[in-house]
Amino acid sequence: MTLVGTVSAQTVGVANTSQWVAAKRQVLAVKYNENKQTTVTMSGTAIAPRVMGKADVEYKKGRTNVRLEMESFENPQSLGAFYTTYVLWAVAPEGQAENLMALPIQKNFKIESTTKFQTFGLIITAEPHSMVELPSSVIVAENTLRKGTEGQITTSKIEYSGDPGTFYAIFSPNSRQQMPITTRR
Repeated sequence: MTLVGTVSAQTVGVANTSQWVAAKRQVLAVKYNENKQTTVTMSGTAIAPRVMGKADVEYKKGRTNVRLEMESFENPQSLGAFYTTYVLWAVAPEGQAENLMALPIQKNFKIESTTKFQTFGLIITAEPHSMVELPSSVIVAENTLRKGTEGQITTSKIEYSGDPGTFYAIFSPNSRQQMPITTRR
């Protein structure tokens, strides 16, 4: 028996390379100006359309400070029992993904984090735990432009290695047999 996740509306290209996959997704990347604060909108994807927020971003002295405000977050287990948290990622155009932090399991929240990147896209993914080193393909929100966003703005294909959401398994309470979890692309 195969359970099918609810991530069918996402557009993530996947190429299988042993246990991990190379996911390809088009994400907005911004090169933030030195010593200038600007704001990007965080918009929910098709699997979490009600999610919304903003990120105030400032690059200063080789570090970028990100102040994130989000609202309308559901419990990550609403996407599948194996997802226990959300993680904020900075993804550079070269494909490096940096786990900035696990997000609070609250409907509305404000957090602050930093990254070494000056040019990056912000994404929020559902994850099985907060210490993951690669983003899953279950992207619930990503940065988008808003009026007044400053910086060198490009839309590029960002490729990153990540988990396709097929590595988790749950046990059926009735059969006690392991059932693989799959997601549709």
